[in-house]
Amino acid sequence: MATAKPADTPDVMAELEVLRADMRKLAETLGEVAAVKAQAANDAAADAMTQAKAAGERQLARAKDMASTAATDAEEMIKANPASAVAIAAGAGFVVGMLTSLRR
Repeated sequence: MATAKPADTPDVMAELEVLRADMRKLAETLGEVAAVKAQAANDAAADAMTQAKAAGERQLARAKDMASTAATDAEEMIKANPASAVAIAAGAGFVVGMLTSLRR
């Protein structure tokens, strides 16, 4: 087995120090890259959340409009046909009463 010559020791130590410095720089660079990637992912998630919120608000507004239209249509139908409305309400009440009495 070969042994290092005493004259080679300073050269090896110097190369080892250069290698350590390079490793520190590499670690710093990797940390910076990871931080940039994390920020990009965070920004993308925030954008997706904003878009989802806007879509949800649009759907809520649409549902409110549809419910309002349905309520208006029901009111007009009740005013036009009050006897039918009473009969339908009585029938619905009977069905609900039957269903709830069966559960006991």
